[in-house]
Amino acid sequence: MIDISNLDSHIFDALSQTSDNMYIYIADLERDFSRWSKPSVDYFNLPGEFIENTSKEWVQHIHPADQHIFLEDIGRIFEGKSNRHNCEYRALNKYGKYVWVRCQGIVERNADGSLGLFVGTMMNLGVNAKFDQPTGLYTFHELKKQLPAFISHGMEGAVLLFDVDRLQRINDILGYLVGDEVLQRLGQKCQSLEGVISYRGPGGKFYCITTEKSENALDRIYKEMQKFSVEVPREMNLEIQLTISCGVAFFPQDAEDFETLHANVEYALEQAKKVGRGSIAQFSGQMHRKTVEKFRLQEVLRESVANNCRGFALVYQPLVNGET
Repeated sequence: MIDISNLDSHIFDALSQTSDNMYIYIADLERDFSRWSKPSVDYFNLPGEFIENTSKEWVQHIHPADQHIFLEDIGRIFEGKSNRHNCEYRALNKYGKYVWVRCQGIVERNADGSLGLFVGTMMNLGVNAKFDQPTGLYTFHELKKQLPAFISHGMEGAVLLFDVDRLQRINDILGYLVGDEVLQRLGQKCQSLEGVISYRGPGGKFYCITTEKSENALDRIYKEMQKFSVEVPREMNLEIQLTISCGVAFFPQDAEDFETLHANVEYALEQAKKVGRGSIAQFSGQMHRKTVEKFRLQEVLRESVANNCRGFALVYQPLVNGET
């Protein structure tokens, strides 16, 4: 097994001081044992420089709504589907505030394919990072601040949520560096969209806010993004088909608060993907209610089956031939 406790402290400490908002750590994933830079121990109020049961300890510092992001991404390494770790989520600092961090790392595997040394970095993006550094777009945090302000001032418009289809497949085949560049180029192209404010979301998602609600206006924005999805692979000399699906929700018609509006546009995106990659769908309250009722019925049936079909009764229905 790897003994990371004996890593040259001079090198580790030197690297730890290279940036005020960058933290480094190394881990033996097989033993779930890790070493963290002193700035990270201090800023995130960790129990010490050396930590056992790392996964359990660190997950406690991640915002409950974001824990699945970390667990799913790191899970791909344990499953042998990837050697890279790359995701963004909120982590609790020593001041009791959640800050956004970009966590990246790579694992070296042993000759037999088992997990070897994992080396990772964590960049502090801040509590209220205004701009996404790679794309220059507003961040998701700004969307959460600006959209409620727009609605409270009486603005009417639409939120378009774009999502790169099968982004993980691109990362798996071409690597995370290529996937990151694809997103960076898409984000930079979003700045050229007319009549919209663009935001970088988590993963492969981009949000656009517009006050133009006509079918023609929304179709124009949607087609511009589809054009970008063709241009980016061509510019990068990639032989891939890049598709982008889109969900649309209107404010204040579909919702007047951010959480509900965001849930509605996410639902619209989900419906678009069900139609097919590269599709667009608008939120429908009626369709949403039908989906919720269907889900509730499925849960009732599942609970009944789990309890010996409680609530059901077997009824004998005789079949009679009236002519005989």
